[in-house]
Amino acid sequence: MYIHRVHIRNFRCLGNFEIILNPGVSLFVGENNSGKSTLLYAIDKILGRNPSQFELEDFYAPTSGFDPRTSEPIEIDIELRPSPVAANRSVTPSFSDQFIQDFTGKIDTDDKGQLFIGCVKARYDSATQQVQHRYYSINAAGIESPLTNRDRYRLRSYVPFYLVNAFRDSDKQLSQRGSFWGRLLEAIPVDATLAARVTASLSLVNDDLVTNTPRLQEIKDRFMELKDVIGLAAVPGCVQIHPIPPEPQDLLRNLDVLLQTRGSSNQFRLSQHGEGMRSLAVLTIFRIFVQTLVREENENDEANPILAIEEPEAHLHPHTQRAVVEQLGPLAGQVFVTTHSPKVAEPFEIQRIYLFRRPGPEAVLRYLPENHPTNPAQSFLTEPVKVKLDRYLKSGGAELFFARCIIFFEGDSERLALPVFAKALGINLDQLGITLLPVFGKDYEPYLRILHQTAFNIPWIILSDAEGNTLKELVSKLGKAGYVTQAEVGTLSDSGQLRNDILLPNNCFCYGDGEDFENLLLKAGFVTEYQEVIEKYELGAFKAFFDQQDKREKYASASMEMKIHDFVKTRSKPFYARMVAEKIAGTPNKIPSVIKDALKRAKELAEKDD
Repeated sequence: MYIHRVHIRNFRCLGNFEIILNPGVSLFVGENNSGKSTLLYAIDKILGRNPSQFELEDFYAPTSGFDPRTSEPIEIDIELRPSPVAANRSVTPSFSDQFIQDFTGKIDTDDKGQLFIGCVKARYDSATQQVQHRYYSINAAGIESPLTNRDRYRLRSYVPFYLVNAFRDSDKQLSQRGSFWGRLLEAIPVDATLAARVTASLSLVNDDLVTNTPRLQEIKDRFMELKDVIGLAAVPGCVQIHPIPPEPQDLLRNLDVLLQTRGSSNQFRLSQHGEGMRSLAVLTIFRIFVQTLVREENENDEANPILAIEEPEAHLHPHTQRAVVEQLGPLAGQVFVTTHSPKVAEPFEIQRIYLFRRPGPEAVLRYLPENHPTNPAQSFLTEPVKVKLDRYLKSGGAELFFARCIIFFEGDSERLALPVFAKALGINLDQLGITLLPVFGKDYEPYLRILHQTAFNIPWIILSDAEGNTLKELVSKLGKAGYVTQAEVGTLSDSGQLRNDILLPNNCFCYGDGEDFENLLLKAGFVTEYQEVIEKYELGAFKAFFDQQDKREKYASASMEMKIHDFVKTRSKPFYARMVAEKIAGTPNKIPSVIKDALKRAKELAEKDD
């Protein structure tokens, strides 16, 4: 069983929110306070172990002067579906006979099969001056049936919801009896024969410690003096001192974990390790709990837990972040993960990523549609595009999900020079949430498809060279990705107006005809700056390059601009791009206009409310 759909109205920043989910692991990304945690807390209200009461602060506030006491009710609807049959996807799944028996009259069907919708509604009651709430189920006809306390308990026993929030505290986790760790230890069975043997051994150890430790014996003697004051029983052993808990179960409650990490010569308790190891320990404890105790704790052999883990990357090394995510898959039928880390996002299939934005008081959700919006019979992404995106996102492209605007370009020269130019123009890329993303081979189309307004709707610009047929290729990619119609592509491709009519209106900034990045700077008059870098770092190589016999004649009458361009192409172009950019940065008005325009446009898009 899994959550197929969640519909939320008037809860915190979710004014009218709906999300369709699939079995397996889903990733929620977005800036702070964009609604990710709110969705998890809404689910917890229905399926959580100890759902809290609703407060006035829980009501969605569309304006600053909003009074929650006059608000429309909070409504949270969760649609549950039977889990797909793994062995045969063509078989229509169904709820178990026991679930159907427990919820007779509350299970509905549609063209996809069986479903169960559990709901909670809360509103302010002026008579009691409190927020009152009620639970119910609802069928397709809109008919409500109350969910009694027994119904709610039984429902949670089938799909218990467990949340590990971002503020996990390993010290509390290892010390509180109600924590995952405490519940694990309480549930450890100890064989009766073994328990008796251990108890006898512990009694001997305690006696030995007290007898041979004068200070402990003194403490025991002082308590013995109370026999006339409080009437201690006149029997041997009326006062006992236990340096060690005498029962095996008491010992288990104090169970400690010691770890010896790479490079260390000793083992240390978890409390003595750094924040990263302690955070990882909490996740490990959670995993052990889910894999060993969920069905027992819920008294239901059919218990299929739904898990939510906030920011598993907290305090962890990037490689460890990815390793932790890979361990989440086998935990349960459905797992929700929130993150601010591109490293965590990298392993996820793009269809399982949900982007939360909050342009105003209300959060909005973006994700890839299953089918093309203008052609429902066609998948939104073809298999070849999925394969490319998977490769690109695992190679550093996953940062795009965390960006407010993306600047695409072709090579490393731009990657090193653009931050220098941006700083010179007073544009703080990181502060604005602008991501620089190289796309080698000009293969922009896969990215443009998923950034489209019908999908993730993330603003972008392209800064491109204009060599060969680049402009026409860009227009073609815009057409395939749905930004311009094929009719426009056909009409304007040969008109000579591609820049003004298609490319610039779609935030594609191109260098001059035939120019790459080096041509752009050299033709803008920065020959001297290139010469200065060459003279400082590679003057000998420069002279040797043109002293070759096959180049003397070819470059005999060539301009210095051409010589520098051809030389740099054989060397480290990004190095020269960065060094020259730093020389130019001192006079921002000299930065080529196409770069200035592109950076300023990226700033506008990043600052624009969605």
